[in-house]
Amino acid sequence: MAIQGRSITSIPEHWMHLTYRHPEWLQEVWFTIDRKPLRVLQPGTWNRDNGPDFLDALIEVDGVRYRGDVECHLRLADWYGHGHHQDRRYQRVVLHLLWEPPSAVPPDLTARCFHVVLSRQLRIPIAHWRASLQRLEQPALPLNPLPEFPSPETLARLAWQRLENKVTRLASWVRQHGFGHTLYLVLAEALGYTRNKDPFRQLMVAVPPGRLSEYFGPLEYTPWRIWLYLAMRADLLPTIPQRTHKLHPEEQQWLQRFRQQGHLPVLRRWDWHFSRMRPLNQPALRLALLANWLSRFPGDQLFEHLLEAGIQRQPFRDVLARWRQALCQPVPVHVGRRIQQLFDWHLPQPLQVGEQRFRQLIINGLLPLLLLWARRTDSLGFEVYLEAMYEAFPSCETAARLRQCLAAVPSPVYRPPLERSGFFQQGLYQWLALNAAPASAQVPITASRPPENATPA
Repeated sequence: MAIQGRSITSIPEHWMHLTYRHPEWLQEVWFTIDRKPLRVLQPGTWNRDNGPDFLDALIEVDGVRYRGDVECHLRLADWYGHGHHQDRRYQRVVLHLLWEPPSAVPPDLTARCFHVVLSRQLRIPIAHWRASLQRLEQPALPLNPLPEFPSPETLARLAWQRLENKVTRLASWVRQHGFGHTLYLVLAEALGYTRNKDPFRQLMVAVPPGRLSEYFGPLEYTPWRIWLYLAMRADLLPTIPQRTHKLHPEEQQWLQRFRQQGHLPVLRRWDWHFSRMRPLNQPALRLALLANWLSRFPGDQLFEHLLEAGIQRQPFRDVLARWRQALCQPVPVHVGRRIQQLFDWHLPQPLQVGEQRFRQLIINGLLPLLLLWARRTDSLGFEVYLEAMYEAFPSCETAARLRQCLAAVPSPVYRPPLERSGFFQQGLYQWLALNAAPASAQVPITASRPPENATPA
């Protein structure tokens, strides 16, 4: 069954992984893009770490068996966009699953592995397939029984404990980098979510905001130029000629000047996670939000601006409105369009921080940092004000995330405050973290170093 005309945002990529793991939804015999019959004899091991999505699979193509890895992408261009063509971890890929039919496959990729459009291999109606996936994603109760659910008083104590843990962590950063730079480290981590927070933070450690403006000419310190520079240092610029040619010659010369001056990448493409990620969470796009903040608030100006708005101790709603105005300004439309052209992505406009992410930035980053500043400067009134804001903070989570977390809550009596209060949500997360399985009991799934080339089994 072919599914035509679907955009990159039509399904999340992890639905492809789930579909591949449910062979009853798929035809017994698949066909590659060049019409060769293919059977999956062993699907391989689902890889939760970096590298291909499934490891050590066994497939049969035209009567010949091949053993190797399997990689899933919504579009063919993602193979290059994610840097797999330069990453040795993908040298053993024998099967490349796509969702959208490509117009053509480059010869180098044709020779490298077999390509199958998974959306054309479904054996069940599309509505049935979607309903099955949605049922799979319904939150379930934890497999291991949790201890007795804590009282509201205990949740409050855990929320304060979580805040103090964050203050302690940020204190070491402030000693090394100062408050202004630390704020950008916190924001960069938040933009990276769980999977890319480390490379985002490493990038901002290597590129101090206080020095960034010194690298640019008087008219060059713009969101687009800052994004270009950061993407170059992060090794996130496109590498295939069809896309690099979309940079203007003057921009290519400008970047080359930086390279000649020693401004080389501080990260490599394989340091980033690209798989199992929504398009809007791709690192190159999140980097545009960071560039937008840096262009509007060079150096320590963002911390000073947010501090000045908070230290007046106005009503919480008014302070949040001022912070929202600073942090949620959309990326200039022309910057979003240039990034779309460069990566051939189809994205909504404008790019900006949403309300839930904004609240998470405040409760997880700005509030602990301002609380640390208040204690360092003996501003007792401001400290009390920030603690009261933390206690009264609104919900920070999406409905889907809340449903997942509330699956651990046994009594409906506790749910309304947890649905409304960011403070109690922090306590719940601390309780869940304290009762999680110890690291020694978890068996990580890692990819061993693959051989140089996949060979018939």
